[in-house]
Amino acid sequence: MINANPGGTPDNYSTVDVMNGAHEYIEGRASGPTTANGAKILHHIIGSEDPETIRGIQVLNRFFRRSPMRPSASREAQYMEEARPFLEELITYIQPEVMLFGGDAGVDLFAKAHGGSAEGDSPVMGPNGPYEAVYFRQYELHLPYYRSIPAYSIYHPSKLNSVFRERVFPLLRTHLGSHAP
Repeated sequence: MINANPGGTPDNYSTVDVMNGAHEYIEGRASGPTTANGAKILHHIIGSEDPETIRGIQVLNRFFRRSPMRPSASREAQYMEEARPFLEELITYIQPEVMLFGGDAGVDLFAKAHGGSAEGDSPVMGPNGPYEAVYFRQYELHLPYYRSIPAYSIYHPSKLNSVFRERVFPLLRTHLGSHAP
């Protein structure tokens, strides 16, 4: 799973010691709605509420600078370039079969920052206040340092709502359930 970046400020998050086996979506669930809902989404895909069932799923970010708000486009591009070598190494090491992105813009931004491309299907839309947002989209992600793989984008995990549960949970289970650890 790839999200934008670590959110929050030093006043409202707890550090999770991933180097010693802790998992952001298990031990870090109290850090906020993105981590708590990310765990719910992964549990639904796997079909189990046991926290240990998601421990093997890697959760990464497009860049690693913590921020309470999304940075400007130029800063975000700079931060993704900064993180790119490390993410290339991680992806090559992890060898994912599929990638799940929190937030639809993430797939295209990630592909572009990594010198690749993403071909997306028609999105499943849903409400975002008075507007609509992409709730689910399937992609074929092409990265120059890794084989082409399926990628999926979902509505930002912090905004898990009843429409997302009704429309997207079944799609996630159908498309990703076979890739679950």
